[in-house]
Amino acid sequence: MYSLTFGIEKVGKTEAKNPQICRNSLGEKLQKQKEMFTKTRSIPQRYGLECDNRYRVLEVLGEGTYGIVKKVQDVQQQGNKGIYALKVIKPDNSDGISSTSIREVCALKLLRHPNIVQLISVYNRVDKLSMVFEYCETDLAKYLRSKVFITVPEQIRIMKQLLMALEYLHARRFLHRDLKPQNILLTRDGVVKLADFGLVRAVTLPVREYTLEIITLWYRPLEILLGKEVYTSAVDIWSLGAIYAEIGFGHPVFRGESEYDQAIKILEVMGMPDPDEWPEFNTLKSSLKPLPPRFKKVDFETTFQFVGSAGVKLLRQMLRLNPDERISAKDALEDPMFMSFP
Repeated sequence: MYSLTFGIEKVGKTEAKNPQICRNSLGEKLQKQKEMFTKTRSIPQRYGLECDNRYRVLEVLGEGTYGIVKKVQDVQQQGNKGIYALKVIKPDNSDGISSTSIREVCALKLLRHPNIVQLISVYNRVDKLSMVFEYCETDLAKYLRSKVFITVPEQIRIMKQLLMALEYLHARRFLHRDLKPQNILLTRDGVVKLADFGLVRAVTLPVREYTLEIITLWYRPLEILLGKEVYTSAVDIWSLGAIYAEIGFGHPVFRGESEYDQAIKILEVMGMPDPDEWPEFNTLKSSLKPLPPRFKKVDFETTFQFVGSAGVKLLRQMLRLNPDERISAKDALEDPMFMSFP
């Protein structure tokens, strides 16, 4: 029996308590894991056969350009304990497995949290990479489509779990960079889990420019749309804020058809930022074609009343146009509305 499960060194207590150590060490660890994983591309093909023999396909959960996700049964286990999600990735070029897949494996081997999907094992073969995950019954996008209305208490339960996952992620200097309802999984017991870490990035010092090819358009913050290449965990907070509003509304709030249109959709709701509150905006907006001279900001309390009065206050803090003013996941969890929910 052979599986490519890597013994990743966990972040120690000293590192967890000292953010300065975390900043430097996590980037180094992630790079080492990437180097380890890259070496597995040359592993003989026979080692990948165990995955095909061990897991029996029950149904196909999803399929895309780069691979397929299946619900499988581990033949060595019985009952619900043997049910997993098998993600099979095909090589995207002659170099083998894509960098996003390598990044996802490396990050998930470092991350352990009840609200982050657990990677069980990895199998590598010449023609594919297979990742075995814990099985979750649905995702947030499907869940929202199945519901006419999500009650405020249920909204709070979902948001608390997502904020706990982000707090854990950001404390370890990782950015998810692709938060959207399709990448949020739910179990039948109501546990919410972040998934799909293909665009995850470890933040290192000194801070440098990152790619702008991140975050699905409807959940992309204004600073990214305007070309800001040095960004922080605030990008995840904006995405989660957009998801929070969607949970209340039942549909996405900012539905642009292009980057320019997405910026317009955001400004139509949030209004034109005050230059005194976000001085960088005037510099950034020059990257887009001319914007209309002014936008009338909507009444937040009326527009987002479906999340409740306390939810409106939090949502306003998550959807600040100036990323430096957005609330952190840690501070958001201190909101009194979360105190009564375990």
